[in-house]
Amino acid sequence: MTFFANIKHFLKDSLGTIAYSFMCLFKINPKKIVFSNYWGYNGYTDSLKYISLELKKLDSSLEMIWLVKNLDTEFPSYIKKIKFNSIKSFYHLATAKVWIDNQRKSYFVRKRKSQYYIQTWHGSIGFKRIELDCLDSYNNKRYYLKSRKHDTSMIDLFLSGNNWFDNTIRRAFDYKKEILTLGTPRNDILVSKNYDIDIQKIKTQIGIPINKKILFYAPTFRKDETDMSNYLSDIDNFRNKLSTEMKEDWIVLVRLHPRMMSLAKKIHYSENVINVSTYSDIQELLLLADILVTDYSSCIFDFALQYKPGFIFAKDLEDFRKDRNFYFDIENSPFLIAKTENELIYNIKNFNQSDYKTKLDNFFNSIGLKETGTASQRVAEIIKNKISDKG
Repeated sequence: MTFFANIKHFLKDSLGTIAYSFMCLFKINPKKIVFSNYWGYNGYTDSLKYISLELKKLDSSLEMIWLVKNLDTEFPSYIKKIKFNSIKSFYHLATAKVWIDNQRKSYFVRKRKSQYYIQTWHGSIGFKRIELDCLDSYNNKRYYLKSRKHDTSMIDLFLSGNNWFDNTIRRAFDYKKEILTLGTPRNDILVSKNYDIDIQKIKTQIGIPINKKILFYAPTFRKDETDMSNYLSDIDNFRNKLSTEMKEDWIVLVRLHPRMMSLAKKIHYSENVINVSTYSDIQELLLLADILVTDYSSCIFDFALQYKPGFIFAKDLEDFRKDRNFYFDIENSPFLIAKTENELIYNIKNFNQSDYKTKLDNFFNSIGLKETGTASQRVAEIIKNKISDKG
């Protein structure tokens, strides 16, 4: 498999290099910014969304390009959608002053001298080891190492929300240039009161009745992208048991990882179990949810910034630990762990907010949390200065 994968990479990179090199003959547009969200799979969301909103406030004349796999994805009018990995995308990447990404770039993409590359990454605090810290989990280490080194060498600014992630960036990415530790732009809405988010409008859009409590279920991916055995299975039955035990009417929002979207159709949905896997902005879902259930996803740390209850449901804890291992001692994290649905309901029912807050405060202090709520604004200002720079 590795041999054929290498052939595929070679052909893609060779053809991409030829096409991309031609586009570098065109002049750079000093007011053009290109966004790439998880290789084009994700739409108008994550830190990129909030940076773009602040940029629009600063200068409405900026040309903002967003690379997407699906051109039917909805975007506001100030964003121009371009097909990811198309010839047009090569042109815009080659002629933009600024790139903003939350994932690696293709190996054939080459940054020009006056271009500026900001890496927001799609996670921050997290259990799962990443990049060089989990090298053995990659199927094709040789190609990964080559493409990783190339991408990291191009990055000019890496964003971080805490001292622990600063150190992780240095080590796991082998990154030696500038880190801005002022917060994660996507988390600004979770820690700042300056954002006017209409929660009721979001609930109405999704179809959530006003009087129901919201459990948000957002598991991460597994290597086997067809196996449902490690997830909550009969979610409607689980919701019924939870409502009975809590003596409250609950609704469950289900969001699968982009790599697990094929499993979405295997889940039985109803008026009380709603599929939000294609809802663009997970941070808005974290904002409106009363509790979060995940396994090893970093979204639980984003959610915890609000001090709302987060729970871990992990049937395959030992297997996952062997594959990726963890940065933190998951059994002694602020989040209660369950390996069965009954355990999960017990943990939710017996949750202690005071103990939880104390554990979270201790954890946040230990990692040097720096979520200021102003990260998006600061990054937009940096970009505006770079655009004004004639160099």
